[in-house]
Amino acid sequence: LEVAQAQADASDVPCPSCGEDGRRRAFRVTKEGANKGRIFIKCLDCSAFQWVTAAAAREPAPEAPPAQTEQQ
Repeated sequence: LEVAQAQADASDVPCPSCGEDGRRRAFRVTKEGANKGRIFIKCLDCSAFQWVTAAAAREPAPEAPPAQTEQQ
């Protein structure tokens, strides 16, 4: 999904928070971090926020090795 398509979809629906028509805009996160590249919609009147795209899958943390038990 691209920002232009998200913008077209957002402008067709009034803000769920304040009810204003045509005041929602789509943006892509440019800041470095886990959400970089995600698209979100924000209302220009009330700042209501909604993610459009899902978060990228994170790699699972490495598993700790099994605890060693002393052999007698």
